[in-house]
Amino acid sequence: MRFVNCKGVYVLEQLGADVEPGAKETSAMYRRQLSSVNKQPHFELSSKQNGYAGLGMTAKMATVRKNKEGFTPRQVKAAMEARSAMHILNAPSTKSLKYAIRSGLIKDCPITEEAINHTKAIFGPDASTLKGKSTRPTPKKTHDDFFSPPEELYQHNRTITVCIDHMEIGDAKLLTCIDTTVSYRSCIPMQNLKTDPVFDALDKIFRRYNKAGFHVKTIKCDRAFIPLTDDMLDDMGVTIDPTAAGDHEPTAERNNQTLKERVRVALARLPYKVVPKVITECLGR
Repeated sequence: MRFVNCKGVYVLEQLGADVEPGAKETSAMYRRQLSSVNKQPHFELSSKQNGYAGLGMTAKMATVRKNKEGFTPRQVKAAMEARSAMHILNAPSTKSLKYAIRSGLIKDCPITEEAINHTKAIFGPDASTLKGKSTRPTPKKTHDDFFSPPEELYQHNRTITVCIDHMEIGDAKLLTCIDTTVSYRSCIPMQNLKTDPVFDALDKIFRRYNKAGFHVKTIKCDRAFIPLTDDMLDDMGVTIDPTAAGDHEPTAERNNQTLKERVRVALARLPYKVVPKVITECLGR
């Protein structure tokens, strides 16, 4: 038994066995510490009663020579003529070609329905037809899962208060937000903690609330957001209510803790020890 490089693919060839040259075996196997031995890959195989351990999936490679077994030379020749006729007729479907022959649309046609059936059995599906006619599978139908909040929620809660804070997970810088009415959480990635990125992140959050029919009136935060006070009041009509010096907004801090826990759980499930910043930002969202 040895591995032979056949057109860029290593196939398993059994020596001394009565195996037709065209009927080699290919295997999908687990390669452990691949090394070069006489310019061939080395695999650790152990003998078994039903084959070799390490050969996860072993199957015969279908070849035309093997498929010709059981057919007479005349049947093989007729199958070749049928495949040639399909190419000449610009690759009609098997069903259409059979219908044309059965209904006499092609006069004096030497092709028979039996030869068409033998064509697929011997040569398999036509490669050019598969490449030219194959389309991607029909995608699954999407369902509209949008819903409107109940009207009772709007009656006395059109104006809401949000609690914001920023947090860092690794190299990712995120602006977090949670309101005191619906308890909707938001997490927006930022390039840095300067005024402009924070202002843009808040604008994205407010757009979500406005689309749902809510209006943000007050922002509760710590004193790190005081530089935004004038801009928020002038551009968005929002009042900032900062905490006392040295204190933190408790609702926003608890929101940060919850989001960090969820991100750590998601990272623990990934099969990686280190992840890029973009994955952390997506998990935070």
